[in-house]
Amino acid sequence: MPLSDDLIAALRRPPQDVERFLVLSDRLQQEGDPRGELIALQAKRQEAADEAPLRALEAQLIQNHDRALLGKLWKSPSAFSHDWELGFIRRATLRVHEGDPEAPTYSRARQPRRRTGKLVRLTKDLMELESAALLEELDLAVPAREWTETNTVLDALVELVAGPPTLRVLRLRDLQRPYNDDDIPAVDDFRMPDFEAAHRRELTWRGRPLRIETDTFPIDAAADLLGAWEPI
Repeated sequence: MPLSDDLIAALRRPPQDVERFLVLSDRLQQEGDPRGELIALQAKRQEAADEAPLRALEAQLIQNHDRALLGKLWKSPSAFSHDWELGFIRRATLRVHEGDPEAPTYSRARQPRRRTGKLVRLTKDLMELESAALLEELDLAVPAREWTETNTVLDALVELVAGPPTLRVLRLRDLQRPYNDDDIPAVDDFRMPDFEAAHRRELTWRGRPLRIETDTFPIDAAADLLGAWEPI
């Protein structure tokens, strides 16, 4: 049974009270919803001295009920990775590889032939997924190709308007150049302010802070698009 808007709003409200989730766990288990058992397992794992056995049970539970827990995204395991906490996905990565049938195709002028495709669909599916109602961090990873597919990424970002207000970190990454903290110059490096301006941006989005991080993607395009939605 879908969760009510009021219940989801209560779950989003800080601080993240484990007891609030355990009450939900009892109700969901009575209704036969596998997320109820997942919440209980993950709550136990937070307190366990040896979490390995519980982690194995958790992985098996998610595998056995992937359709119920992941919705349409269960069909895209190579394009979707995620981390769970108390029965909800808190961190997710959506990736489109260059060889994917729905990846952007290019004309001789190196321009994308279509503005929508797999990345947009994956983002839409994630934003509509109840298990992602408390999503905090999202990575969109695509082959940069000098980011000529900028419009495809921006189309995917439009889908965030239907997403959870809990999102606080958005990373736009080049699959051929994985983003990591080693890319950031040392604090005493004279280029540090320029680097921060070029690769990180802090916004107020949907009434909460949102940090955008990029490597080679034009961050201004993403920041302008998301910033245009204020206030909500």
